[in-house]
Amino acid sequence: KRPARENDELKAHTRTYAVHKKEAELAVQARFNDLGGCDVYILRPHIFAGAAVHNYMIDCIRGTAYGPGRIGRMLARRKSKLPIILPMRRQYLEHKLQFAHVDDVARLIAWILGRGKASDPLTILNVASRGDSLTVAQCAEIIGTPLRRLPTANICRALINMMWNMGVTSIPPDS
Repeated sequence: KRPARENDELKAHTRTYAVHKKEAELAVQARFNDLGGCDVYILRPHIFAGAAVHNYMIDCIRGTAYGPGRIGRMLARRKSKLPIILPMRRQYLEHKLQFAHVDDVARLIAWILGRGKASDPLTILNVASRGDSLTVAQCAEIIGTPLRRLPTANICRALINMMWNMGVTSIPPDS
């Protein structure tokens, strides 16, 4: 697989988060001409990472994806670590993730704000880190989050959905 390019078609169609990002970007693209000549930059960062970052993906990898329910709040108070739940097939361990550190994204935004008028009024930038992507297995090992392997993806989905409905986890069921 090659890295995504800025002119690649947006293909999000199933994951709620990705679909929302696609819809927001298409709305901006459709309306940027109405902004009176302002330069418009669309940044497509990977998963935001950093010491103070909390999003469901980072919290899941850290094992701190606590939901708003009674059990989720209790786990958070105890600083318990939730495992990463994956199906048995090896492809799930080898799924690659790429991160963008919030400080790097902030530097990019500062650079954009400090530069002069762009040659193209609409600029789309994929924002990626240097180096190779990490596998889920590597992320779990680096952070020390336990992995729990279940026989099938359907069982994993059912468990995550149950934990979401009980308020145990903040991981959306469609992730």
